[in-house]
Amino acid sequence: MRFAVLLYPGVEPIDLATYGVLSMARRLEPSIECWTVASRKGVVEFASGLCVVAAHGYRHCPRFDVILVPGGPVWVAAARDEGTLAFLR
Repeated sequence: MRFAVLLYPGVEPIDLATYGVLSMARRLEPSIECWTVASRKGVVEFASGLCVVAAHGYRHCPRFDVILVPGGPVWVAAARDEGTLAFLR
């Protein structure tokens, strides 16, 4: 199974916990794949200044089975972004 984890500015660092869980799950099920995706490949600044690198931008994201979308207060603003909405559709 292939998982994409959506990143956008202001995400809380705890939302990366899903990535950690999937990383551990690969020990039991090596077919699990997981990567990060954002509007553009590169650095995304999270809440509190943590910077995380998105492995892929929307245009070049590999096919996935599941996308994990973090919520929280900044999701309202991120959900208004036309590029993000188009990617999720």
